[in-house]
Amino acid sequence: MAAADVRVNFVNDFFDSENGVDSNVRVDRIEIDGESFQTEAPTVFSTGTWVSGVGITPGFQLSEILHANGYFQFDAIEMLG
Repeated sequence: MAAADVRVNFVNDFFDSENGVDSNVRVDRIEIDGESFQTEAPTVFSTGTWVSGVGITPGFQLSEILHANGYFQFDAIEMLG
């Protein structure tokens, strides 16, 4: 298995401002065969990551948090290349 084979999906986002509830998911890293891959690396594509001044937007966001339903795709640059 390679890092490019890994996609972490977040599918149960919930936001309730009235009660102060905001469900997010934080993924620090994944490990494959003893090798660590950081989620905030520039090769990780995300959807569902909030960016100040932009909002929720897909891209290489250098973040380990999904603020809305979406995913982290590890080593996405290798997949595109």
